[in-house]
Amino acid sequence: MESVLKEAKAKYEGKVQVIKVNIEEEKNYKLALKYNIRLMPTIMFFDENRQVKGRYEGLLDMSQIDKIVSSMGVK
Repeated sequence: MESVLKEAKAKYEGKVQVIKVNIEEEKNYKLALKYNIRLMPTIMFFDENRQVKGRYEGLLDMSQIDKIVSSMGVK
């Protein structure tokens, strides 16, 4: 998943912000609770207003990420 996130970050630079959060770190525990994250990886997509537009548990490949990002109107 790490390599897919790096690829997405490079491909969508300036259009989409890609952030990886390790929920096993104590400092991120509240974030995991807030978004009810139970499985790793959990991939969430937010709009510019910080509203959740998609939530996926498990691995995604780059083609799946492309489809999701495209459905959000990002070219």
